[in-house]
Amino acid sequence: MAIKLSELLSLYKESQVDSFLLDKFSLNLKERKITEETIKNLWTPVGGNFNNASTIDLLADGDKGIIERLTNCIDTVLERKVNELNISGRQKTDYVLKKAFPKYMNNVERVFSGEATSCYSYDASDYVIFAANLGSDSSKPTFDIVDRGLGIEGSRFSKTILSLQADNKAKVDKNFTIGSFGQGGSTSIPSANTTIIISKKNGKYFYTIVRCTQIDQRKNHTYLYLTPNGEIDVAEDDHEDVVNCDYLNSLFEDESGTIIRMIDTEISKEFRDKALDKPMAMGDFLNTELFGVKFPIRLVENRENFLMNVHAQERYSYGSLLKLETWKYNKKEYSGHIDVEYKNELYKINFYVVLPNKEEDWGKDEECKKVFKMFNVHEKSLFFTVNGQYIEGIDYTRIRNKGLSSLEYRLLINIELDDFGADKFNFFTTDRSKIKSKDVTNQFIDKVIKTLASNDKLIEINNKISELSKASTLGEGVNEAIGEALTDSYQDFSKEGDKKRKFTPHPDPEPRPTPEPIFKEQIEFLKLTNTKKTIYKDEKLKIVIKTGAYKHVNDKEKVNIFGYLDDESISPDSVSVMNGVVQYVYERLSVGEHVLKYAYFPKKQNAVMLESEEYIFEVIDEKMPEDNDYKNKHIDIKFEEVTGKETIITIIKNDDDKQITLQYDTKHPELERYYYGLDEAKINEKRLKFIIPSALCALYLKETYDNLDAEGKNKVILAYIASIFEGEKVMKKLKK
Repeated sequence: MAIKLSELLSLYKESQVDSFLLDKFSLNLKERKITEETIKNLWTPVGGNFNNASTIDLLADGDKGIIERLTNCIDTVLERKVNELNISGRQKTDYVLKKAFPKYMNNVERVFSGEATSCYSYDASDYVIFAANLGSDSSKPTFDIVDRGLGIEGSRFSKTILSLQADNKAKVDKNFTIGSFGQGGSTSIPSANTTIIISKKNGKYFYTIVRCTQIDQRKNHTYLYLTPNGEIDVAEDDHEDVVNCDYLNSLFEDESGTIIRMIDTEISKEFRDKALDKPMAMGDFLNTELFGVKFPIRLVENRENFLMNVHAQERYSYGSLLKLETWKYNKKEYSGHIDVEYKNELYKINFYVVLPNKEEDWGKDEECKKVFKMFNVHEKSLFFTVNGQYIEGIDYTRIRNKGLSSLEYRLLINIELDDFGADKFNFFTTDRSKIKSKDVTNQFIDKVIKTLASNDKLIEINNKISELSKASTLGEGVNEAIGEALTDSYQDFSKEGDKKRKFTPHPDPEPRPTPEPIFKEQIEFLKLTNTKKTIYKDEKLKIVIKTGAYKHVNDKEKVNIFGYLDDESISPDSVSVMNGVVQYVYERLSVGEHVLKYAYFPKKQNAVMLESEEYIFEVIDEKMPEDNDYKNKHIDIKFEEVTGKETIITIIKNDDDKQITLQYDTKHPELERYYYGLDEAKINEKRLKFIIPSALCALYLKETYDNLDAEGKNKVILAYIASIFEGEKVMKKLKK
């Protein structure tokens, strides 16, 4: 049976693959009691071994699996260029890059020399592409990883892309490859529900599909790949009919290359719920992991919900090393290098100070962290690379303890182990995932940190940021949260009887995390959320219907959702759509009991109509009462950070005490004792421990506090703050 290329490239979701395999091959590996005989001549174990799970599952991190695939792509592009240009394979990566992509590498050299301020892909454009497509739902994207490399004949799949523990790149004549360690691209297989591999070679598109299944009588699961009639099949070339994949045109027009489609991929939440090009999103993860690789990877955001953003744009990932040379956040006046001795040789270690553009933000950890994570999403200051790839970072505590207490989220230190020659293997594990914890590595790290701590540039900026940290504020968002917390607590305190809530001295101003919503590309249900039974005749009726679909889906399909009031069609006065829900608003409904329900008529033929449950309510012949009780009792407290005040806490009330402004001088000289010798993170941690309790203390004392002079007010607040910290000490002793 001939399979068309367009059919394979129309598969983006698990359900689509299930249907395709059942339709074409009558077996999708979801069946029970699958035996080796069942799959004979149709599915083959990856690596030729049915016990392949322990090897393939070696890398449980789906994010890292993507990096393994991308390094394979870069390597096959370099191999192709080595063959085409007849370059000696003993050459290093940069040499091959200069010969293969002279315009691009000329730009790179000009960037490092300071002659150019931007990176451009030039003649290296579209050789490696990373595209994000929508999978089965918002939590599982489908990724295409594309290269215009050598391409692979079907007969070579088992020896290359589907091999395990092969030494394809370990030889000296492939010194230029960057993916020479670890298990390779096969470690990305577990993170995807299905992996489709299509490789173009000699004018043919060879393909297979990789899935996991449980074979009867075997303890562990097995990874299999599709081999109709016992071999890799060839897809019919109808690339002109492939839709929604414009980024593949460069491959279609080239002689060779490979597409890896990872369907419904498990990756970290922080990377999947943002567009690729957003700060601290997937693009920055690639930049971090491929820190010094310097090969341009085209990022293509192909998920419709992100494409709706007018600011969406395609970009290239060049590695954070190049970003540091072109982005203004790298403060070169404080950046530089140190020389550290190792086995009687001096090695150059580069360091970079990255800071926000506004100097007043240098002392704010949160602002600095936003900038820092654009260069290193792992938030590690000191980190190791091999072949330009990120291996592991060191916790900042070791650096802080040597005296650079204020440079966390501001200092990047890169140790490129390739500079150490064969000695580099003393530092990292064979799978290239960790730095070995042994005397030789720890001694070297200590020597690096000690040398950094004595560097004049770093001492200067550390001291400057230390002073700025003491002058920094908690931030507008935290201040607003504190104001809301004070309002809630004080309002409860003001209520009488059992409605009072117990006062806790350590409330948390941070909002609690909510479960991550998962949205679909289609409306699968209609669920009414309204429970109110009585509506006033002049009250607007707001109906919220859960659909579980993306906002753009709800927006397109809302015209096919119809409301029926007492079995008669009814049109809303307004409609609004959001991710997961559609809201309808009705005005001037007639007095009496009503039944409201909804029906959704899908646009696709043969699709099933959906109905909501019934909502029964009554419109009563009364107008909405004025909430005088709310007006009389509601209190609103605004929290402000101020400086230069005589009192630590100043309370300003309007005439009826319903509007209160609480001003807190968090930098008051009397509070210095709590900040001495601390960096910004610790200072803010201290502040958050005493600000809300001491503010509530002042509010609860009411006239008693108001009638004190400035000195008396400060004594009360300082005594209360002291009791908080002394109480902590007592509790620690009791626990011991």
